[in-house]
Amino acid sequence: SNRYPMTFRYADYTIRTPHEVIVHPYLIKEHNFRFYLIGIPQEDSWQTEYGEFFAFSFDRMGDVNYDDMTNFERLPEFDPETFWSDRMGVRARPEGPQAISLEVKDGDESIGDDMVNIPYMRSAPWHHTQKIEQLDDTWHRVTLNVHITAELIRKVRSLGIRNVRNVEPERLKMYL
Repeated sequence: SNRYPMTFRYADYTIRTPHEVIVHPYLIKEHNFRFYLIGIPQEDSWQTEYGEFFAFSFDRMGDVNYDDMTNFERLPEFDPETFWSDRMGVRARPEGPQAISLEVKDGDESIGDDMVNIPYMRSAPWHHTQKIEQLDDTWHRVTLNVHITAELIRKVRSLGIRNVRNVEPERLKMYL
């Protein structure tokens, strides 16, 4: 089947002035009530290394067109079913997934502490690699194997600074 490159103007949060991008589109993904075009930007078209996938948010795209005079070959090894298996959200880091470990405090409703984290994390896991181990009456160790991305950092921060300790690796700890 035909695979046509797309062109559009894109205003990233870090590059506020819209920039023309040429992309080999692969798929559309929804995350946190936003839609993203996942594709490989053509060389010198975007700030990623050529050949790397990038997620372009629909709400920051404009003047979208496609070039029906040019075809591109999809990467045969691309599998949309497994592409996100080691990520939270739509972004990835070049260093790949990391072994994440953090201790999470579970609140005690009987004393008015409403930061009950662990039942929530069990009922709505952050990622399929998540494991929870009880350390004592209050603290639990949560482990995951994912890329350290903004989505992970936001999740950890949402627990509250007094409810997280012993965060590993160091690269994640420096963002908290």
